[in-house]
Amino acid sequence: MPGSPAYHRGKLQDLLAMVNRHGIPSLFLTLTADEMTSLRWPEVAQLEALAQEFTGLQDLTWKDLPVEMARLFTDRVETFMARHVLGSQSPILGCVNHYVTRATQVCSSAPLPPV
Repeated sequence: MPGSPAYHRGKLQDLLAMVNRHGIPSLFLTLTADEMTSLRWPEVAQLEALAQEFTGLQDLTWKDLPVEMARLFTDRVETFMARHVLGSQSPILGCVNHYVTRATQVCSSAPLPPV
């Protein structure tokens, strides 16, 4: 199950195996989402409207939809990677052979969980 301790242990083991085979990574990339300001993705407002229509709760916000928001972010990251990092038509970073992604959802008042 994504997000569980077993899931993260497996991801860590995969990463360590990749480092063992291919060497230390040469780039770390951090991507974040801004759900609160006017710059937020249009899909966030669409998701809120759909959830409000489905549930009939007009005060429902993105904060009440953690699974849907995680999926939206994952889709955006995969699209970014495919278009701008792994794309065959002049990728930004040249040839990328291996990569690992890790997503963490953090509320403004919650600390990051230990890795």
